[in-house]
Amino acid sequence: MYVSRYNLLFDVRKDEKVIFNPLSGAMDIIYENEIKELEKIKTGKKVKKEVLEKFISRGYVFESKEDEDKELHRIYKKFEDAMKERGERFILIQTYDCNLRCTYCYQDESMRDPSIMNEKVLSKFFETVEDLKNKNTVPCISLFGGEPLMKRNEKAVKSAMNYCKQKDWEMLASTNGVELEYYSNILDSDVFKQIQVTVDGTKEYHDKRRVFPDGSGSFDKIVKGIDKTLEKIPVVLRVNVDKENIENLPKFADFIIEKGWEDKNFHAYISPVKSVFGMNYSFCLPDYKILENLFEYLDKYPQVEKVFSLEGWQGADSISRLLKKGELFPPQFKNCEANIDMLAFDLYGDVYTCLELVGRKEFSIGKFYPELNFNENLKKWRNRSIFTIPECRECNVNILCGGGCAALALEEKGSLYSNYCKPVKKALELSISHYFPKLKALGEKNEIS
Repeated sequence: MYVSRYNLLFDVRKDEKVIFNPLSGAMDIIYENEIKELEKIKTGKKVKKEVLEKFISRGYVFESKEDEDKELHRIYKKFEDAMKERGERFILIQTYDCNLRCTYCYQDESMRDPSIMNEKVLSKFFETVEDLKNKNTVPCISLFGGEPLMKRNEKAVKSAMNYCKQKDWEMLASTNGVELEYYSNILDSDVFKQIQVTVDGTKEYHDKRRVFPDGSGSFDKIVKGIDKTLEKIPVVLRVNVDKENIENLPKFADFIIEKGWEDKNFHAYISPVKSVFGMNYSFCLPDYKILENLFEYLDKYPQVEKVFSLEGWQGADSISRLLKKGELFPPQFKNCEANIDMLAFDLYGDVYTCLELVGRKEFSIGKFYPELNFNENLKKWRNRSIFTIPECRECNVNILCGGGCAALALEEKGSLYSNYCKPVKKALELSISHYFPKLKALGEKNEIS
């Protein structure tokens, strides 16, 4: 018999531990006598039949390592099939220009070309989407930049929106929200399914970070834009956090509640600021350090948990999902959409697959204008997985992180096929410890064991 390499043990109480296997998706409270039984199996000793059967049924034990590997590849095949059937998201970058100069922006001044995508390039973009999209699903066109929703982009935005409306396609936009109030009268709610806006805290904190070229703050304009947009289009609010503003989350949650946003078609989440490709920013914190603070705030300030989601936080989001839906996230064989199916098309006719790298031509995966032509980089990005990164192949948390961020691996080690390790197990440990009373209550109802 073979004890799964994916069994992860976490201390939660003096006599209780949690065992989690991300391959099988099983999580249980486990006691010292059961841990000893697992150790017996490891050393080839016999255990009681009913104990062995339970371990096998939960995916903690296999007949052999080969059987576990077969299960891993079976689930990977399901993952690949599911990715082929979903509706793709095509990123449209009509400009790299921006009306803000945020302190932590990874897009430098050399990229802020005031040019806007012309009609010929836009027409070729939609022709390319028609050729590449899954024929059985509805594609989603997502506006990105730079800043897509500037007043002077109005004609380009309307052209894209009108085309999508004719084809009955969906649209999204990621915006700084500065001129969102103006666009609230332009964007068609039948086409736009969601607008993502970034606000980094209350006015005091936000206006130190997300500033206009003259150094003035943008908070008041953005809040007015969110108010207007929520009248007809759902808003997702993103808060970029680091050690400069994380302490402000409770007060910002109070502000959002006072505005009444969370009672509307509104969702807010927290995202860590990352330092990528020479970005000179000193306030970044490791994810698990931010989580430590977040869990402290969740305990002390109920409004934080009421307002902010932990989606995207490896570990915390999985446990949160288990509590809400009774299931964990499936194994993550690739770190993000850049390695699956994401394509970003810019105004110069270049194509990218990673939003952190758009505008840096050395990372382009090809051209779509004047003709569609992918280069060898596309295959490299799509093939990146836990199976093609040597350091990841036998790692016992590989299916929790998918090899880590490809862009950061490129920056740190110079190769797409290098790992970028984050302290995933530490994040899980913090999350399980924080949520343990609720997890135990579910276990006592036989909902997770």
